[in-house]
Amino acid sequence: MSTIQTIIDQHAEEAAFCWLLRDSAVNAPNYNLAELTELDDRVEAHLDGLTIAGQAGWEACCEQLSYEEPGEVFVAAMLALPGNDKDRWETVFEAALVEPATARGLVSALGWMAYQQAAPHIQSLLASEDPQRKRIGLVGSVAHSKHPGPSLMTALTHDNAPLRARALLAIGQLGATELVPHLAANLDHQDQACRFAAAWSGSLLGHVGALSVLKHLTLGDQEELALKAAKLMGRALPQNEAIALFHKLAGNPNQGRRALLMAGSIGDPVLLPFVLEKMAQPHLARCAGEAFSFMTGVDIEYQDFEAEEPEDFEAGPTEDPEDEDIDLDPDEDLPWPDPSLIQQWMATHGSAFKSGVKYLSGMPLSEKDTLGRVLKSGIQTFRAAAALELKLANRDAPLFEVRAPGKTQQAVP
Repeated sequence: MSTIQTIIDQHAEEAAFCWLLRDSAVNAPNYNLAELTELDDRVEAHLDGLTIAGQAGWEACCEQLSYEEPGEVFVAAMLALPGNDKDRWETVFEAALVEPATARGLVSALGWMAYQQAAPHIQSLLASEDPQRKRIGLVGSVAHSKHPGPSLMTALTHDNAPLRARALLAIGQLGATELVPHLAANLDHQDQACRFAAAWSGSLLGHVGALSVLKHLTLGDQEELALKAAKLMGRALPQNEAIALFHKLAGNPNQGRRALLMAGSIGDPVLLPFVLEKMAQPHLARCAGEAFSFMTGVDIEYQDFEAEEPEDFEAGPTEDPEDEDIDLDPDEDLPWPDPSLIQQWMATHGSAFKSGVKYLSGMPLSEKDTLGRVLKSGIQTFRAAAALELKLANRDAPLFEVRAPGKTQQAVP
């Protein structure tokens, strides 16, 4: 293999790898917007190398598609989409449809490039009779905060449940308040994903019935949906109702994680005693540390408030082949808080936090510039929370996309 070909192959491999890092970083508690933008620049540098290589760059991407991974799909899509080569487009799409994870790479590419470049492909997908293609087009349109037009109505009444669920989510993300009746009509849908999507979007848009359904899901048996619901309930419900729901969760020993997520989203220091108490329980300690940070803005790792991982603690898959628990550690990226050091910090700084006030990253939400400051310099998890708060304050506006390319976000006033 020639030296030039080796370099081209390295560009293809590194572009996919950097995208995977970036894909994880957008939801991570240890990346802010500036750091996300640096990752974006690394991705762009490798994409530039592949583009300059021309046909050889495209062929290197095609070889990588055999791995059936979303990063490789993203890279190939970024080379294929700007042009009008239908063969390249179909090659990418066939690879993207292998499974939902690979489709995410194509969706990311549609959201990454300028809307003028992505729009023809998005419109083509929305016009397709294939529910999978239509769904990807819908997600691509929402990524640019663009209303899909009549295609959204088609998706809302489609028999394909994943497509309908995605359309229901789009209503909330886009602030399409004129479509709230469609949310109400799906609150009792037999498909759980559709029911959740209708409740989530309706709660963002202030629909009382949707809030009731999402509250029920927060208390329900489906842990994954309950955790997602809890994050929004703490922000969408009136403060007294949110705290009442928190106490229901806190009273159930099996729902401690949900309670902590709600505590962090409610942001009222009156809940800090519960949060501090849970730091002593290994399976909840890191989640409690995150809730504490959401309220106070304390960076546990940066301020050296970390503890060692407890001995014999196990989370996520074990090496035992007979162990049926294959779920990943949900707190893998979170630091272990040291309760004694945090108690010392509270003794000095705790009086600055007033009960009955909502805080995010240590700042009262009532202050005019809090959300803007968090979106500008906060970590990604805080920024996602700030985006929800902005959305709840202006229901007709699109949800600010904290996963968009960093430079695109930085250009927003």
